[in-house]
Amino acid sequence: MRQEKEPEKITDLIESLTERRKELSCIYQVNDLLRDYTVDLQGVFIELSKILPDAWRYADICRACVMYEGEQFEYEPFVKTKLKQTAPITLEDHIVGEIQIYYIKPVTNEKGIFLKEEQRLLNTVADKLSGFILLKRLKETVNRQQESPAPVPPDQQYTVNKWLSGIGLTEDQIIRCTRVKIDFRKGETICKQGALNAYIMIFAEGMAKAYLEGYQEKGLNFKVIQPFDLIGLTSVKGTNCYRYSVSGITPCKVYLVDKEEFLSMAASNRVLQEYLLEFYCNLAGDMLNRLNCVANKQAPGRVADVLLYLANDVFKSPYIPNVISRKDIAELAGMSTESAVRILSELKSDGIIKIVKDGIELIRPELIRTISIAG
Repeated sequence: MRQEKEPEKITDLIESLTERRKELSCIYQVNDLLRDYTVDLQGVFIELSKILPDAWRYADICRACVMYEGEQFEYEPFVKTKLKQTAPITLEDHIVGEIQIYYIKPVTNEKGIFLKEEQRLLNTVADKLSGFILLKRLKETVNRQQESPAPVPPDQQYTVNKWLSGIGLTEDQIIRCTRVKIDFRKGETICKQGALNAYIMIFAEGMAKAYLEGYQEKGLNFKVIQPFDLIGLTSVKGTNCYRYSVSGITPCKVYLVDKEEFLSMAASNRVLQEYLLEFYCNLAGDMLNRLNCVANKQAPGRVADVLLYLANDVFKSPYIPNVISRKDIAELAGMSTESAVRILSELKSDGIIKIVKDGIELIRPELIRTISIAG
C-alpha cells in the first residue's frame, strides 16, 4: 500500500516544484519590467497582462488584465468569466485599480481552481506595481521641479541651509540638496516599505511616523520623525528598496536628493560621515527600544514607555498635543487602540496624567517612569 502511494507523492512534489518555478520566473520578469521608469504606464500594464498568465497552473486558458483609474488594459482581448482572481492596486491607502486573472474556459480540480500560492503571487505583483506607480509619479514631479524649482520661504530656507551647513555641506551641495521640494498632506504616505528607492529624503518640516509593515495591516511604529531626519539611508547599501514606511502625522515638507549624488557628497566629507554614523546609531536605538517595549513589557508598561518617549524625545515637554492621536500611541505601544485608550483612562483616574481637549499632560512623570521600568 505504501509503495503504491510513493509515485503519487513524487508526482505531487514535481507538480508543486514546477508551479514554484513558474512563479519565480514571473517575479523575475516583473522586476525587470518595473525597473524602467521611462516606460509609460499603459505599456507596463499591457506587458504585465502578457507576463502573468504563464505563472498560473492552466496557462493556456489563463488571461490577465489591469484595471487602472476606470480603464482596462490587456495584452489580447478575451471574454471574462466567473473564474476570477484579483488583487488591488493601492496608492496612498486608496484603491486605484486592480490586477485581474481569469480562466476563460471551465476548470474542474479537486484541489481548487486557484492555488493559494497564486493569490500570494498576485498580491506581491500588485504591491510591486503600486510602488512602481508611486515612485514613477514622484520621479515625474522631481523632474518638473528640477526644471522649474518651487520657491522656498526665506525663513525656512535659512533653517534648512543652516542645518546642512552644520553637517559639512558646501554652498553648492546645499543648493543641490534643496533643489527639489515635495509637500505631503497629513496621513499621506511619504515612502512605502518595499518600494524602490532612488532618493534620500531630507525631512524639513512637520512630523511623521516611521513604521514596519506586517501582514493583515499589522505593523509596528518605532519612531516619530521630525526635522531634520533623513529618510532612505537604510537602503543605500544591500537593497534598493525602502526598509520601512513613513506617513505624515501633520503636513510635511521633504527635500529629495538623488541617492548616488548624496553618497558622492558623503565620500569626502568627514563631518557628514560622522553625522550619518550618529544617525544610524540613533535609528538602531529607536528600533531596539520599541522592540524591547513590545517584547518585554505588559500593556501598562508599554503605554508608559510611549508617553515618556513622546514627552522627553519628541516634544521635550510634559505636554503631548493632540497631533499624536490615540491610534498613534497604540501603534507605538504595539497594541489595539481600544487597549491604549483603556490604559490612558486608568492613568487619568489615578491622577497620573491629565487628559484635556488639546492633548495629554504628564502630571506625575516619575510614577510613569516607574510603571515603564516595572513593565
